[in-house]
Amino acid sequence: MDWLWGLLRDIMGKLFNSPRQADSAYAVAEEMRPFVATGAILIRANQWTPQTLVINPSSKIEPRQVLQGFWDVKNKEEALGLIDAFLTDGNHLELDPLLEKYLAGDNRFLNAEQTAMLKYVSESIMVGYKWNGVKLKIGDIDSVRTTIAWDIERAAFIARLAFNCGYISEDETWDTLKATRNLAELNFKSWRDYLISFMKGRALIMTDESYMSGMDQMFANGLLLNDLKWGDVWAWSPLTDS
Repeated sequence: MDWLWGLLRDIMGKLFNSPRQADSAYAVAEEMRPFVATGAILIRANQWTPQTLVINPSSKIEPRQVLQGFWDVKNKEEALGLIDAFLTDGNHLELDPLLEKYLAGDNRFLNAEQTAMLKYVSESIMVGYKWNGVKLKIGDIDSVRTTIAWDIERAAFIARLAFNCGYISEDETWDTLKATRNLAELNFKSWRDYLISFMKGRALIMTDESYMSGMDQMFANGLLLNDLKWGDVWAWSPLTDS
């Protein structure tokens, strides 16, 4: 598995800009670097550069298409409403009690698809990969008992897309990213646990078998954000124990 991650890391590193390679025209000020850490998993998954707020206009994927296609967001009010919904009434409020029961050995409250996807993501994808040189064990994964990162990540992602569509201002975008960063700091001691939380939330919501093939790539996108070889956004501004 280590050789596979090494190969994937090198391939993805060439496909996506490192901070040293990022277009200086879109670079954020050093003091703002901690706030581009949230939303970065989904930014990278869409082949954009997480280290910047502005999405390169030459990108093959347009932010407007993503906002409309996935969330039917077409204006400022809809964007801010969705961000607020994720941060105040997110999926984690429903999912966390179910996850707690599952981790206690009671999976009666999850349907078969949720159980299968959560097991697949936890035991077939995340176990064995290295974080800061240490292999993830099932105990590391089971110790994360919340899916709130799923909501935090999507709120930050929506803000970054909405800014690039011209729906919200730069100040409004930074306000959201500061709020999501604060939530990450309140709920997690490391980006590792944030990533595991995000993956668990995604696994419990996106349960169709068609999503299985993309789960490993999504996790790899997260791992790359903390890869010191590329000096990416989580390496820029770690949480407490990252």
